[in-house]
Amino acid sequence: MRIAVLGATSYIAQDFIRTIALRNDVALDLYGRNPEVLLTWLSIENLPAIFKVKTYSQFNKDNSYDAIINFIGVGNPADAKAMGASIFAITAEYDKMALDYLHNHPKTKYIFLSSGIAYGSNFEKPVDECSKTCLDLNNQLETDWYAKSKIYCELLHRSLRHLNIIDLRIFNYFSRNIDLTNRYLITDILRAVKNQEHFYTNAQNIWRDFLHPQDFYQIVSLILAEDSINEVFDCYSQAPIDKFSLLTAIKENFSFSFSYTESADLSINATGLKKKYYSENYKAAFWGYKPQKTSMQCIIEEATSLMYANTSPLKMIKNSDQNATAALVLADGI
Repeated sequence: MRIAVLGATSYIAQDFIRTIALRNDVALDLYGRNPEVLLTWLSIENLPAIFKVKTYSQFNKDNSYDAIINFIGVGNPADAKAMGASIFAITAEYDKMALDYLHNHPKTKYIFLSSGIAYGSNFEKPVDECSKTCLDLNNQLETDWYAKSKIYCELLHRSLRHLNIIDLRIFNYFSRNIDLTNRYLITDILRAVKNQEHFYTNAQNIWRDFLHPQDFYQIVSLILAEDSINEVFDCYSQAPIDKFSLLTAIKENFSFSFSYTESADLSINATGLKKKYYSENYKAAFWGYKPQKTSMQCIIEEATSLMYANTSPLKMIKNSDQNATAALVLADGI
């Protein structure tokens, strides 16, 4: 099997590459804007030479692929907010590149990483198979463009029923390879752990569902095994987690202190505030998907690996020193 990976520098893509590299029946062409970055990463990871690094200008109909996986997207809420409406054009550009290929190779599968934000902005309760997307077209907000880019692509993909296109809506994803400088809920918390800083957040509870790398790999593998499919799936773990439980779990497993404050929230909400940002649309189960990890298990296992990777275990031993004064405010992550 030969797979084209678009956006191969994204950390979700690189988690997938590390996992699929364990198979001896897969060859990858890795596409990115900066080939040198990818070549350096492949060398550090000691990944097979059969994995080829290419620029997007080399992607054309003459290549032969069994599947294309499009990981291109914005990995940092701060970047998404800064890009504004340009997100729409960029997303559409690379999606069109993949679709043009499919028109010449209709048997190729195309997996597009969408987002839970395609449901719109109403997350007072979790979405499900009956949820409807609602957008205010008369009052455009900068936080709407990311959602609109995903909605546009999904609608286009469903109109091409004769092609093998699968949209995967990712709500939250977490692994030990995440960039802690990003402004997500979990990265703000873990920066406080790493820097031994006291963590401040408001007293509003929110819910999130964190997908483990192995569960993401499972759902992609199931799709790749299908003969013919044009569908959209919500990605989900065994169980979501709320902010209060998350904070307690981090405190129990790491040297971490936190408190609630009424001060203004300074977080970056690139796609708007979302109270219960997860899905109860379990359609993927009919295709055999069975998540192996809860959000809690994902966070504790992956955060432990992340924190201990380049840190002396002695620094992570729980202690009673609560003198750190630097404050972080919880980011309401995508």
